Amino acid sequence: MVNVDDQMLESEFMRKIPNFIPYLSVIYLSDKSKTGQSHLPLGDGELKLPNILKKLKQFEYQNNFSVKLELSKRELSDQGKVELILKKCKTYYNEYYKDVVIE
Repeated sequence: MVNVDDQMLESEFMRKIPNFIPYLSVIYLSDKSKTGQSHLPLGDGELKLPNILKKLKQFEYQNNFSVKLELSKRELSDQGKVELILKKCKTYYNEYYKDVVIE
């Protein structure tokens, strides 16, 4: 998936997800702040990622997800901090994709 702005994501991509799914092998997830800081841990920004994940689940996306994060040298030097960030992202993924029941 490409890096798209919030408006494009919500208006165009969300409507066309079913058309894209057969061609997606990996979706890179990250969040983005209002100030434009990108590659934040899932749930730390302003993107409506739960809506995207639920839509992907609804249309049976079954390929891979990857998390793209931009961590500081200070964060990277603390193994506990890195593990905490990754666990948070996994919990977010489980809550909004893996464990979601679509009716």
